[in-house]
Parts: sequence; C-alpha cells; structure tokens
Amino acid sequence: MPTLEQVIQRYQSYAMDVQRARIPNAIPELEDCVLVPAVAGDDELASESLQAATRVAADWSKAEAPWGWDGTENWLEWLARRMLDVEGLAATVEEQVLKHELSTVRTVPWTRRGPCG
Repeated sequence: MPTLEQVIQRYQSYAMDVQRARIPNAIPELEDCVLVPAVAGDDELASESLQAATRVAADWSKAEAPWGWDGTENWLEWLARRMLDVEGLAATVEEQVLKHELSTVRTVPWTRRGPCG
C-alpha cells in the first residue's frame, strides 16, 4: 500500500504536468495536495505541498488565477488558513463520506511512513 507521501507526490506530479499544459490549471489537485495531508495530521507534508502550490502559482498570469478569486495571493492565503483548520477539514471528510455512502469503507490511520505508522 502506498504511503500518504507517495500518493501526494504522484498527485503533485500530475498537477505539475497539467500546469505545464496550462489548460486548465490544476487548482483542485493542488488544493488536495495541501488539504489531504493536513486532515491526516501530516503538517510537514501539508506545508511542503503549500510551498509547491505557491511556487506553481508564482508563474500564473492574472487570467490564470483560480476561478472565483480576486488573485492568486488571496487563494493561497485561503489555502493556508484552510490547511490549519483540521477540525473543519475533518467535518468536510465526514460530510463527503455520508454524501457518497462510504461509511462501510475501511480506513486506516495515515502517517508519512504509511498506514498505521
């Protein structure tokens, strides 16, 4: 089973490939690369992912800013705040579990090394 870090690295790789093509920007993927490790309790990986998103966003033109945001900086600030709201993220996960009827799916705790440490 892949570790959380391996999953996020592959997801970031995909987001960077999408970014190179510029159509469309990989906003959801970049957000997930930050928020998934945050809700899993891996603050280091979440912070590294936020730094990666910041580097990618630095190359965006104003027209490439995330949809619905006045600018890239506002989106990055929101992402940084959201990353720290672990309780809110956990509530979102629970809502999605119920919405998609995933309550019977077995889960395991994640660490940087993989499930169950």
